[in-house]
Amino acid sequence: MEVDFTDLLTHYQIYGDWERVADKLGDREGIAYLKKYVENWVNDEYLPEEYAFKFKPTKAESKSKEILAFTEKLKSSMSGEDVHNLVYSIAKECDIGTSALFKALYWS
Repeated sequence: MEVDFTDLLTHYQIYGDWERVADKLGDREGIAYLKKYVENWVNDEYLPEEYAFKFKPTKAESKSKEILAFTEKLKSSMSGEDVHNLVYSIAKECDIGTSALFKALYWS
């Protein structure tokens, strides 16, 4: 089993759809094994407070082109540093400030 439990827990809360979670994280065997535990934690409210959140997406009103460019290049195998560098790369490609892109990504 390769999938990290907290990654699985987070992705399930975001997507609420096991197929999408599996597409994002891979390791379908690990996901199938942990799925019932994640569902119990979330649905029966056993989830520790530091892991609980409600994802309420909103439409990106501005910078949608840049956000789309970022998400198309984002891969689940990327390290934190790779993601950070991707933000700078997309900002340069789209000729916008990195702080504006970070803000747009954070709020979308």
